[in-house]
Amino acid sequence: MHQILFGGDLMIGRLFNDKFKKMLDTDYKKIFGNIYPKLIKSDLVAINLETTICNVREEEKYPNKVFNYKLQSIYSNILKVANIGYVSLANNHICDYKKQGLTETINNLEKLGISYAGAGINSNEAKKYTIKEIKNKLLEIIKIAFFSMCDHMEEWEANENNHGIFYIPINSNKMNSKQEEAIQLVKDLKSKNIVDFIVFSCHWNSNYV
Repeated sequence: MHQILFGGDLMIGRLFNDKFKKMLDTDYKKIFGNIYPKLIKSDLVAINLETTICNVREEEKYPNKVFNYKLQSIYSNILKVANIGYVSLANNHICDYKKQGLTETINNLEKLGISYAGAGINSNEAKKYTIKEIKNKLLEIIKIAFFSMCDHMEEWEANENNHGIFYIPINSNKMNSKQEEAIQLVKDLKSKNIVDFIVFSCHWNSNYV
C-alpha cells in the first residue's frame, strides 16, 4: 500500500519571504505545524502551488491584479523540506510575473526534482501530463499520471504561441468543447496502459467555494 497525501493551495509567497529570511533551512518545517509529520511520512505529497518561485522585479509583475505572489528562488528548498513531489501550476497566480516568472518557477522545480503540470510556455506544455513513480517502504512501485487545469483566469490560457495555463471553463452543467478535449486526453492516456492511476486536478470556482 502507498500513502499519498493530496493538499490544496500552498501559498508561500509575499510575506513569507520576510519570515524565511529570519529562518535557517532546518526551520522551514515550522510553517507546516502539526501536519509536518504526515508530510514526511507520505510516499508522495501533491499540492497546488499557489505562487511563483522567481526573482522577477516587482515592476515586471502582471498588471491590475490585487495580489501577485512570489516566493524568492533562494527559498525554493522549502518544497523539498515538506516532501512535496508534485505540484499543480494551473492556478490564478502562476503567471503573476508573466512568462519570466513562470519559466523561473519551472526551472526551480526541475532543479529540485519536483514534477508539475498545468502550465507551460505553450498549450502543448500546459496540457501535458507528467508521470510519477511512487515507491513505498516495501519498495513496491506504482505509476501515477497527473493532469492539472484551472477555470480562471481566461486571459492566461496557453495557446500554440503563448505561455499560460491549461484553462477549462466550468460555468454550467453543460459540457463544452474544452471539457470534452480534457476527457479525451485522459481517455487517450488510459488506452496506452502505461500507468496505474490517473489524477486530474482542478483549481476552480471562487475563493472559499
